[in-house]
Amino acid sequence: MNDTRQPRQYLHKEPDGYWRYIRRVPKELQTSIGKTIWRASLGKDKVLARSRAKELEREHDAMIAALRNPGTAQDSRMYLVRQRSMARMAELEAQGAPDGRDDQGDFDNGGAPYPDALPADTGTLESVRADLWRRVPAILEHSEDDTPEFRTRRLAAVSALAFGDQSRAKVPALPSIIPPVGKVAGMQHTAHKAMLDEVLEELDPTPDDTPAELRLSGVLDRYLTLKNRRGNTETSYRRKVNSFLTYMQGKDLALDKYTAADMRAYRVHLQQTLKPESVRQYFAALKTLWAWAPKDTDEYADLTFPRVDMPERATTVEDDRWQAFTDDQIKDVWKLLNAAWGPDAKSRLMPSRRAAFLMCFRVMLWTGLRPVECWHLDTDSIKGDTIHIKHTKTTGRILPLSKHLADLPGFLQAGGFAAELQSGIGRVYNDQVQTEPTSPASMQGTMRDAFREIIHAGGIKHPKLVMYSAKDTLIRKLQELDVSDDLMRGIIGHSTGQKALRNYKTPFGQSKEGLAKMRAALDAVVYW
Repeated sequence: MNDTRQPRQYLHKEPDGYWRYIRRVPKELQTSIGKTIWRASLGKDKVLARSRAKELEREHDAMIAALRNPGTAQDSRMYLVRQRSMARMAELEAQGAPDGRDDQGDFDNGGAPYPDALPADTGTLESVRADLWRRVPAILEHSEDDTPEFRTRRLAAVSALAFGDQSRAKVPALPSIIPPVGKVAGMQHTAHKAMLDEVLEELDPTPDDTPAELRLSGVLDRYLTLKNRRGNTETSYRRKVNSFLTYMQGKDLALDKYTAADMRAYRVHLQQTLKPESVRQYFAALKTLWAWAPKDTDEYADLTFPRVDMPERATTVEDDRWQAFTDDQIKDVWKLLNAAWGPDAKSRLMPSRRAAFLMCFRVMLWTGLRPVECWHLDTDSIKGDTIHIKHTKTTGRILPLSKHLADLPGFLQAGGFAAELQSGIGRVYNDQVQTEPTSPASMQGTMRDAFREIIHAGGIKHPKLVMYSAKDTLIRKLQELDVSDDLMRGIIGHSTGQKALRNYKTPFGQSKEGLAKMRAALDAVVYW
C-alpha cells in the first residue's frame, strides 16, 4: 500500500501554486552542514510533491543521524552524504520545480540544481571522484553561500578527492590520482587545481616561511638603513608602506607574492579618499622598493613591479601647491602670532613654548626649513656663522646665518627647541604620563594646529595659506630679488635635476662664494 502520509511539517503550498519543501537545519548542526534552512520547489502536483518531500526528509534524516553519530561524522564521509542529498534535491527540482529558484528568486544552496551534484543512485568513493575535478568551477561558485568554516572543509575534501591533495583534509586509504589524458584536459586539470588552491589559500592561508628580511617590512628596513633615509623621508616611507600592509590585512609577504590584482585593488581603495597625485605618491614608495630589491638581493633578481596603471592627475603642480602670503598678509600674520605667542600674550602656553613657536616660524621664513626640520635644530647645528641642516626630507645642506636670525645661536644655547622637546617628559597626555621627549613631528603638529586657529581668527582663511606657506613666501621674495633658480634650490635643499652635474658642481653652502651669495640674498629678504 502506498504511503500517503504528510511528511511532517516540511511540505508547504505557496501562493504561486507550487509546493515547497522547507526544513530548518538543527541549530547544533548548522555549522557542519553550512546552512540554516533546506528549501526546494517540488511542483504543483500535491501527490508528487508529497512523494518528493518524503525522499528529501529521509535524505536529511540520514544526514542528521550521521552527523550526530561520532563514528560517522567524518569530513570525507559527510561530504559524500551531502553530495547525495544535493543530487536528490536537484533531481526533484528538475522534475517538479518551475525554474529551480527559491521564493526570493535566488538559487538556493540546498534546493537549486547543483552542477557538482551526483546521480541519485550513486555514492561510492569511486563515483564521487570520477571527473570531480571538472566540476571545480561550479563547486566554487555554489559554495560561495556556505559559511567560511564549512566551505573550507568542503573544498579541502574536494582537493583531496579530486586531486589527491591531503594537505588540508585526510582521506584514509585514498587511491592515487591518475591525471587526465590529453593536452586540453591536462591544461584544464591544472587550471582547476590552481583555482581551488587560490580560494583555499584565501580561506585558510598556509604558514609563510619567508625570512623576515625578504618580507616587505624587512626590505623597507634594509632600504632605509642602506640609503640613510631618516627624518621625514623615513616617516613618509613607513606611512605609505604600512598603509598598503593595512589594506592587505597585515599580510607581510615576500615582494613577489603580491599580485597585479592586489595592486589594482589597492589603487581603487586609495582613489576613494585621495587625489590622483597622492595615489601616485603612495605607489612611488612601493615601486622604489621593488626597483631596489633586485640590486641588493639575489632572491629578487628577476623581480618586477606588478602591472598597474596610475590615475592621471586632474590638476597642475601650481594648482596643488601651497600659496605664498602676500606682503600685507605676512605682516598681518606676524602681528597675529606675536599677539598670541609673544611674551605678554594671554595664553595657556608656557612662555618658553610661545618663544619657541615664534622662533621656529622666523627660521622657516629665512631658511625655507620645514617646521619639523626646525625642531631638529640644536647647538651642534650652528658652526660659526652657518647653519648645518642634517635632519631633512631633501638634501642635507649648509646655510648662512642671516642677519635676521642673529639671535638663533643664543636661543639654541639657552636650551631652545631641544629643551621644549624634553619638557614633554612627565606631562600627562590622554591620562598617561609621558616618559619620552616630545617628538619633532608631534611638536610640528601642535604648532601647525595653533597657527591655523590664530590666522583664521584673524581673518586669513584661504585653504592654501598654511604654516608651510612660509617656504613659498621665501621663494616669492627671492624671485622678486631676481635670485637664480640654482641659488633658490641651494637654499631650500632641492637638487637641480641634472644628476650628471651634481658630480662636479660644488653646492652653494660649501664654498665661500656660494655662501656669500646666499647670505646676500637672505639678508635682502624683508617681510615687515
